[in-house]
Amino acid sequence: MASSGTAYGAYKDNPHFLKEEDPIRTFPPSFSYAYHKGLNEGLFKEFIEKNHDVIFNIIRPCIVYGQNVDNYLSRYWKKLPVIPLLDGNDPPWQFVHEDDVAEITIKLVDAKISGAFNIAPDGVMKYSEIAKMLGKPVMKVPFWLVKPIARLLWKFRYLEMPHGALDYTAYTWTVDNGRSKRELNYSYKYDTRDTIKLMFKTQGYKVRE
Repeated sequence: MASSGTAYGAYKDNPHFLKEEDPIRTFPPSFSYAYHKGLNEGLFKEFIEKNHDVIFNIIRPCIVYGQNVDNYLSRYWKKLPVIPLLDGNDPPWQFVHEDDVAEITIKLVDAKISGAFNIAPDGVMKYSEIAKMLGKPVMKVPFWLVKPIARLLWKFRYLEMPHGALDYTAYTWTVDNGRSKRELNYSYKYDTRDTIKLMFKTQGYKVRE
């Protein structure tokens, strides 16, 4: 079953790298994608508890990027004249290449190992580093000021991203990839920087090397 790293929730007290055994703290409905991933995880847990004979895998990738990705997350950076650091926070981000996600999924089918697997490459990029790659300035802004504005813009469909997703740009929700490397003997083909740079170039962003 395809879940997401967002299922852990974006909270101030998150560890730097969330592990599969860390609790799923379902995020509020203000970010419906993460909220529903959290609800799904609850259903997965209930199914597993009732069906011990079934091999059940849950994949929790970080943000998936690649040359074939075209969604609101790939377009997000183009619309920002400046990159906002909410309350001055500059959290690390992870981006996994679509090919790595596909290969790990296939490996799980063959391996027949039950349980959840975080999917994320080695390396992170801070929000400010992504801004530097795009040649965009950063600006520290109060979270309390931005959130109601984003809520209004989302209501009138000016923004593709709901206001609740702002927490995921303010707080750490990186995931640990140790289990995927150990138990599947997998070596990621792309790191975070490689993945985001490839996506940016494919989508026509101006990238500073």
